[in-house]
Amino acid sequence: MGADRAVAAAGHGLGSAMAWSPRVINAIGWKLRTGAPWRDLPERYGAWKTAHERLRIWTADGTWERILDEVVVKDDAVGNAEWSFSIDSGSVRAHQHSAGARKKGDAPPNRRRLTWSPPQRVECAAAARSFLGIPDERDPGGHMNTTERNRGPAGEEPVVPAPVTERQPTLLDQMGGPMGFVYSAVPVVVFVAANSFLSLPSTIIVSIAVGMAITGYRLLRGERFSLAAGGLLGLAVAIGVVTLTGSARDFFVIGIWAYLAGFVVALGSVLARRPLSGVVWNLVHGGTHAWRADRRVLRAHDVATLAAAAVFGARFGVQQWLYVSDETGWLGVARIAMGWPLTILAALVVVWAFRRSSTRLLPSA
Repeated sequence: MGADRAVAAAGHGLGSAMAWSPRVINAIGWKLRTGAPWRDLPERYGAWKTAHERLRIWTADGTWERILDEVVVKDDAVGNAEWSFSIDSGSVRAHQHSAGARKKGDAPPNRRRLTWSPPQRVECAAAARSFLGIPDERDPGGHMNTTERNRGPAGEEPVVPAPVTERQPTLLDQMGGPMGFVYSAVPVVVFVAANSFLSLPSTIIVSIAVGMAITGYRLLRGERFSLAAGGLLGLAVAIGVVTLTGSARDFFVIGIWAYLAGFVVALGSVLARRPLSGVVWNLVHGGTHAWRADRRVLRAHDVATLAAAAVFGARFGVQQWLYVSDETGWLGVARIAMGWPLTILAALVVVWAFRRSSTRLLPSA
């Protein structure tokens, strides 16, 4: 309707590009209305390449803007037109005055035509092709290429899907998960129980069999070999000591002295003003942070390292007393009761110190 008259009024701009034809306008309207590929253009509209080329050129040189100006001024001034805008599959209807039509008694508007530079026109043409699904010269078959499919409705840069990040293993996962407590407790329970009813050689055989069965089960569940075989290695060392000494209580002796060593190292690092948890945190984050210069960070690592020292010291004190008293059964109870529960408690304090250090010393934390 008004579009034909508007094109005729803007003929000076069209004539500079190529001859105007109502059939071309109708072809462009059919394409935009149906959204079909250019190659599906009906024959009554002529060659699809001609319509596609003229739409591309008129989009780049501002012809469509002049057509809109002409329609708004000459059609809407009558007062009987309503404009319907379609934006990304949504429809918005506006009264003619909202679209810029002149009201009765108003002075003719002072229209100023926007001037676009050649790069801006090229960008506008690319945005129109992306929004409308119009192929460019490299793909005249009516199909968008991969880049255009990923563009937004206004021709933004291709949308790159965010990389899928794998869930980082938690501290509990690294210690074997909730079942890690069970896996570590079963060999101790089996050894103590078997020692109460069987001879020492039979106890050793039963303990090794149970340890191998647990390791095989963990491997079948897909656990890391180092995590699954670690428990079997510790059991083998303890059984080896028992075999050499001939005493069932020596099943716990290596763990007892390991607790003493951990207590000495942790307490010594605090006394030297280099708490062990702070040293580990600094190494994990590049080893370049002056963490000891921050009093709050140093105090947090003092608390965390002292918590670890307290756990080691308590385990050594209780289990060494039971070892001297030759209480093998109670040694097993103490090993289980003071094992993972105290480890998790100390680990929580260390995690708190790590987070406090990261918050104060890392810019991105």
